[in-house]
Amino acid sequence: MAIEIAKLFLETVQKEFSFLKDEYGFTGPYSNFEAGKFMYLYKVWFVGKNLGVELVLEWRDQDLSCFVVRLEDGQMPSGLYLNEQGEQIRMYLASWLRKLGIQDPLFTRVKTTNFEDEIRVRIRDYAQMLRKYGQDVLLDRADIVFG
Repeated sequence: MAIEIAKLFLETVQKEFSFLKDEYGFTGPYSNFEAGKFMYLYKVWFVGKNLGVELVLEWRDQDLSCFVVRLEDGQMPSGLYLNEQGEQIRMYLASWLRKLGIQDPLFTRVKTTNFEDEIRVRIRDYAQMLRKYGQDVLLDRADIVFG
């Protein structure tokens, strides 16, 4: 079951976030998936020159997150939230938008206990957030996003 959910996660991210490649020049998607291997944490990411967009599916808690990431030398950083210099390198997309003052509802209410349905809806929500409010991310402006 988990491997099927991970496959759904990857396919949905590829579909909903293809605009990053097609319209904004990001590369990817890249992932930490290993064919047929169960993992507790699945990641899919796209990278620009300065910023990345990373989606994380945590199987154990059935949680799905989207992060904006400051790249280090064009690569995804090794730290989680801070680098070795103590600088922020990763933040939740929704939290960043709230910090910018966005008050609109960001997430669709999901009236199901089906995790597969929730994955589809959440990924679509994150893609819409980025398209509607994340212009600085889409334009790869790390100086503004993390400034």
